[in-house]
Amino acid sequence: MSRVTAYPTIEWIRNRAADRAPLSRVPHAAPMRPMDHASGLATETASCLRGVLRQEIEVHADEWVATPDGEMPVDIILTCGARRIAVCLGPAYCGSGRNQDALVLVYGGYDALHRIRTGRGREAAIDIAHLLMAIHPTWFSNVGSLSLGRRSTQEMVLGCMMGIGSLVKGTAVAGVYLDSMRLHVASDWVHAFEEALRGGAAPQITAA
Repeated sequence: MSRVTAYPTIEWIRNRAADRAPLSRVPHAAPMRPMDHASGLATETASCLRGVLRQEIEVHADEWVATPDGEMPVDIILTCGARRIAVCLGPAYCGSGRNQDALVLVYGGYDALHRIRTGRGREAAIDIAHLLMAIHPTWFSNVGSLSLGRRSTQEMVLGCMMGIGSLVKGTAVAGVYLDSMRLHVASDWVHAFEEALRGGAAPQITAA
């Protein structure tokens, strides 16, 4: 029996992500402005993560993903075998940028994308690592987990303990704001992805 769905399959996403050439956009679509690049905080966070992750987890920085809106930056990439997680950092005052993040998620072929914002400086790196550990605990070594628990702020430790069930979307802990998209959860990103491909405009319906 044939089935029709609005949601693309994981196979389609994987194949589409392999085609890194930007697509042509509709003429009236205005390109979205890339988010500010928090290179100092990204460098500090990547350094912190390298010391607390399991040995087989690789940490990469400064990857660019080709999308229909041009190349978009990804600050930190965590890789475990075939699984890849993107971490994008930015200042707390920036807008959500969910359309842009949905494009990066799909065209980058990531399993998850975490958009993290903070008004704090480089000292937020340890708290950010602790927040990622609360979401992906099996990616961190036992020694690394204990180390982060001792070095993170009490507010972050308590916040993660109390809100671990909601540490995916719209979470704010210790001045660190988190918004995540998971590739296997269509409701996280499909609407934003389709809106981005339309250039942020609502679909036009014309009478026959």
